[in-house]
Amino acid sequence: MAVDREYTAAEVASRLAIEQVIARYVHAIDDRDYDTLDDVFTPDAKFDLSAAGGISGSWAADIKPWYAENLGVFENYFHTFMNIRVTLDEDGAGASTKSKVINPCGIRGEDGELHHFEIVGSYDDRWRKTTDGWRISERTWNHGWIWGDYPQAGLPAGDF
Repeated sequence: MAVDREYTAAEVASRLAIEQVIARYVHAIDDRDYDTLDDVFTPDAKFDLSAAGGISGSWAADIKPWYAENLGVFENYFHTFMNIRVTLDEDGAGASTKSKVINPCGIRGEDGELHHFEIVGSYDDRWRKTTDGWRISERTWNHGWIWGDYPQAGLPAGDF
């Protein structure tokens, strides 16, 4: 059972800093500003995006180039993160978060029409406090569902 307690000033500062990094991610990904994401993830951050038909790998070597190459299929998207649960490690050097995600987006179908739908799921992230601030060192996507006018409904979710 969770017990509410007062947070120390250091805990409050870490929680706010982590939430600001999440905000940096949301705005950068929606703006397709992949270089700004270097200030969100450690270079060796490990990803598992396979639940959405994506890839697994490290940020700098695999995921960043994959984002730049594959996310262009979305004509628009608008990430929303909410209900962020932050758990700080006792030593203050690490943390974990679980974020609920709703991502309204649109893809042009083979019919030439723009199809809008929502991708729903959550991210489990591990964090490391670095000399440059808090950075995500591991990210796993937990796929919930896709609803709406998904033009590739016969394909596995995310197989774009």
